[in-house]
Amino acid sequence: MNGFFINRLLRMSPAEIIYRIGQKGQTRVERAMKDRYQFNEAVLEEKYKLFNEPVTFTDYSKIIKKADDVCANRFDIFALKDYQIEGKIDYHKDYKSGRSAPKHLFGKSINYRDSDKIGDIKYIWELNRHLFMVPLALACQHTKQSKYMEKFESLLTEWILQNPFMMGVNWSSSLELGIRLINWTICWHIIGDELKPELKKRWLDTIYRHCWFINRNLSAFSSANNHLIGEAAGLFIGSAAMPRFKASKRWRGRAYRILIRESMKQNYPDGVNKEQAISYQQFVLDFLILSGLAGEANGVKYPLKFWGIIEKMLDYLAAIEDAGGNIPQIGDEDDGYVVDLFQKEIGAYHSLLHTGAYIFKREEFLKGSMAAKSNKRDNGDIDCMGPDYKTLLLLNIRNVHIEEVGLIPGNLPDSFTDGGYYILGADFHTPSEQKLIFDCGSLGYLSLAAHGHADALAVYFSAGGRPIFIDPGTYAYHADEKWRNYFRSTAAHNTVRMDGRDQSVMSGNFMWSSKAETEIIDYKGFTKAKGLHTGYKSFNDSVLHTRTVKYEKETDHWEIEDQILCEGSHNMEIFFHIHPECCVENTDEMLMIYFEQGCCLFEKDSRLELQIHKGDEAFPSGWYSPSYDVKVPTTTLRLFKSIKGPIEVATKFSIVFNP
Repeated sequence: MNGFFINRLLRMSPAEIIYRIGQKGQTRVERAMKDRYQFNEAVLEEKYKLFNEPVTFTDYSKIIKKADDVCANRFDIFALKDYQIEGKIDYHKDYKSGRSAPKHLFGKSINYRDSDKIGDIKYIWELNRHLFMVPLALACQHTKQSKYMEKFESLLTEWILQNPFMMGVNWSSSLELGIRLINWTICWHIIGDELKPELKKRWLDTIYRHCWFINRNLSAFSSANNHLIGEAAGLFIGSAAMPRFKASKRWRGRAYRILIRESMKQNYPDGVNKEQAISYQQFVLDFLILSGLAGEANGVKYPLKFWGIIEKMLDYLAAIEDAGGNIPQIGDEDDGYVVDLFQKEIGAYHSLLHTGAYIFKREEFLKGSMAAKSNKRDNGDIDCMGPDYKTLLLLNIRNVHIEEVGLIPGNLPDSFTDGGYYILGADFHTPSEQKLIFDCGSLGYLSLAAHGHADALAVYFSAGGRPIFIDPGTYAYHADEKWRNYFRSTAAHNTVRMDGRDQSVMSGNFMWSSKAETEIIDYKGFTKAKGLHTGYKSFNDSVLHTRTVKYEKETDHWEIEDQILCEGSHNMEIFFHIHPECCVENTDEMLMIYFEQGCCLFEKDSRLELQIHKGDEAFPSGWYSPSYDVKVPTTTLRLFKSIKGPIEVATKFSIVFNP
């Protein structure tokens, strides 16, 4: 038994161990019986729908461009940009490494984590989510050009042929089936009636098998994080908004109950997702919103508490968004989307907040977009003031007409005490904004804390809508252990490391064997936050790190006080990671961190030594990952000192904006 499975076993409760043994038995039965399962249930004559009216947009240029790329087999797959696939898509191939997963093995028996044999599973699964099928279907509907329908039918036919029931890695993860099923549902309602009858029948059979598989293989116990929500969302949407089978009502009811329960369980009352990963906040939000809307379209109403937690989750995103529309990359980030309609250009969080603004009539959800517009900080060529394609698609389901919605002004929270995030600064949503996010949250969710990072008491700071002190991101999941570990480590966050050890201890790519506990001690709205963590309590002298962040509005100065309580000798390090767009100049008196609208004057404690890292492979340090499998050099400040006994050090900085 290898180290991964030993550590995984240690994270399980006795009840989960019994459950996993049962799952192994179920897998053996499924493998033995897979050719005997018959899926010939007649579709019930029952009304179902998704969209309130035919889907239309005022501008189809980006949709047509995307559809043309798909017709030419050109795709963006993480680090592979505008990548040309020759011939038919191999749905089992990682096009980055050139490796392929076995096609003729039982899906649940394949170790998809073994990147040496099959490559990076995320590269394989990304194409299999069929995110690109929605713009292709929209182009087909709008233009009526046969080439788009022919390509759609070809891609769908090829997927069904290459992926026999329960064979290969595309039948190994219920989450992947759920995402694919959601995109298929959208496509069905756009062009399903125009498909060839024989293909439509085969597709319907495959849809049934997806629902059947998900229902039997829902995540549980320590795996019941965003995966369970995504699986339930796929099952619910597939059984509520697709042609109905005899089992659809039962599947729909089960998924409905799971979504309500997990929306409460996996999110704090203040709206922070318990995985402590911003990217998964947006991922879960999409699953919940899509499920709620698909339910409404088919007479299944979700309770107010369900919609209430969605609104709270949006509150959190809107509150931590800066005037440039930027949100810190806290926790894991893998560029995962449920539906991809150009959110990368406008920003996934912008898209969600636009949708939320019109569903909940919340004007403040658009403040970040308006501030970004006033700062001339448009992302791509989509107007960040207006609703994006995905927002318009979702509002069509809800039968919301933007011009008829009266947005109501209100206020956003300044702190999220359940989730552990506190906002300091002034002049929010203006060109002179200064915003600092203080992270005093837990490591992550459940026993694995799978998507958390060792970032207790980290800070994230932007000025004028430009990030300065950043979270460097994630970069890798399965395929590169060195960089997976670095980007999760304490050294990759704006906080303190002691004796070269992480606050929390990793035991696998998505596991931690010990977790730092955090506590907020004091918070004064926008001006002061003080917290501590216990990550170094295991040291012989029980080292305790306390951090106080203060903003003096009268003098417009910032100060970070780090207090280390200990008795013995230790090596103390403080890291600050600078956004790549900033330019750092080191003078005798202070560091000058230049950004587009001004300069950050950074002054370290005189007792600390300074090293500046940029693109250091060996340490490693000085890296920023803007997206999955992409990393670029950036500047990292490392302040360090050998100490004996307790110490308190102060780091100061201030912002000078250009005239």
